[in-house]
Amino acid sequence: MSSSMSSASPAPDFRGRFIRTEPPEGPTLALARILAAIDFPALAPDIQARTIEAVHDALACAVGGARTDVAVLYRAALGTDGPAQGGATVIGSGAVRATTPALAAWHNAAAINAMDYDDTARVSGHPGASVVAAALAAAEATGAGGAAFLAGVVAGYEAAFRVALAFRPTPERYALVRGSQCFLPFGAAAAAGRVLGLDAEAMARAFGIAAAHAPVPSAGKFGFDEPQLSWHKDLVHQPAEVGVRAAFLAARGYPASRTVLEGEKGYWRMIASDRNAPEELLGAELRGVRELSFKPYPCCRWLHAAMDAAQLALKADPRPVARLAAVGLETIALVAGTFGNRRPLSMVDAEFSAPHALACLLRGVAHTEWWRAETREGAEAQALMDKVSVREDAALSAAFLAGGRNVNRIPARVTLSWDDGSRQSVLVDFPMGAPGRPHYGQAGDPLDEAGHMQRKRRALLALALEPSSILAFEQAVASLPAAANLRAIVEPLAAVARG
Repeated sequence: MSSSMSSASPAPDFRGRFIRTEPPEGPTLALARILAAIDFPALAPDIQARTIEAVHDALACAVGGARTDVAVLYRAALGTDGPAQGGATVIGSGAVRATTPALAAWHNAAAINAMDYDDTARVSGHPGASVVAAALAAAEATGAGGAAFLAGVVAGYEAAFRVALAFRPTPERYALVRGSQCFLPFGAAAAAGRVLGLDAEAMARAFGIAAAHAPVPSAGKFGFDEPQLSWHKDLVHQPAEVGVRAAFLAARGYPASRTVLEGEKGYWRMIASDRNAPEELLGAELRGVRELSFKPYPCCRWLHAAMDAAQLALKADPRPVARLAAVGLETIALVAGTFGNRRPLSMVDAEFSAPHALACLLRGVAHTEWWRAETREGAEAQALMDKVSVREDAALSAAFLAGGRNVNRIPARVTLSWDDGSRQSVLVDFPMGAPGRPHYGQAGDPLDEAGHMQRKRRALLALALEPSSILAFEQAVASLPAAANLRAIVEPLAAVARG
């Protein structure tokens, strides 16, 4: 040993670093405690009703989405377009019990979201696809009853909403890196975990597992600056799988962080956010389900005010669409800069094309068929898309930012210009399906919101079910709180065939 080494101070004792103590209860465990205690029969009537409506909406969307090119690719990746293999239902596979719960959730979330017809929330993207798929898979795998399944759905929506509210980046960071899919693994883990009956400590560990396997914030690479949009789009499928796996691992005692949502090295850092508001994770009031917005049109929610405006303009001046000389859309900068594609190359491109959506609506195309290639490639459709212009209105952009960047309230003005020089212009601030819309459920609503939603779900279910079976399915969904198992809602969904 050298003289310099021999004269050095004694080596420090590092063993103390590995003496671990129980951390005090922080926001992660506090949130887990709230979610683990959710009891569906004890919830407020409006939360119960909206949860059942959300399940009905998601499952109807799954029926329509299971027929699309997107879902067909997902089933091919699973290798389950065939005989039953046991586990949980892959909607559209033709087999009642077709694969593992995690993989069933993976596929079913993609099917729910495939048509972009599924629910949205103010800050947490498309939560229902991940949450309902995860709760459904866990309930099937364990034979849980309807009340446990619905409690899981409530817990999932709540977890996704609170984590999103706590860690949503500022507008400046949002422009650089973002992705609502980062919040959804917590929704799926809470949904599956509540169905499995996890206690607060296990639920907190499920969050730690889910966080470690969560997707990176990839919305900035959605593909708007490339020839085609990425088919992962809202990326609801991976969070559903991650959440289910996390819940089952936690139920088996898998060690994981119980503090992943807190501290300077917490989840907000992991997803490159610049905002950490852990107080948003806490509180007794359940807001996730109440914040949901249901979609009456199968296209990106950012276009829905434009769809309402076009419908109202055409209602005020119902001439043949062939007489249209031009269709003008004025909206916020983000929509004007990215949603103007007049030649969408795929069903996903079409979901984010204002010209395509407006052309479908004005031509009266059935909502279940907006995704089809023939809908966007026909000469009549393309001629009408060529008449659509999309530009920013600075005042509408400012109103959107002032309103807290609520993606369920993106204002739009549509102007229909006719061949005789006359014009009909309508501005919509609050689109159908959004909580708090002034006309919701009221007689005389010029857009008949309640009728839109019922027609939507029945049209989707009619792709797989006879009229009498649709009524039976609706009754089964309404009766979920007292159902001993989920067979009445699951078995009709497996046999959806590609249309």
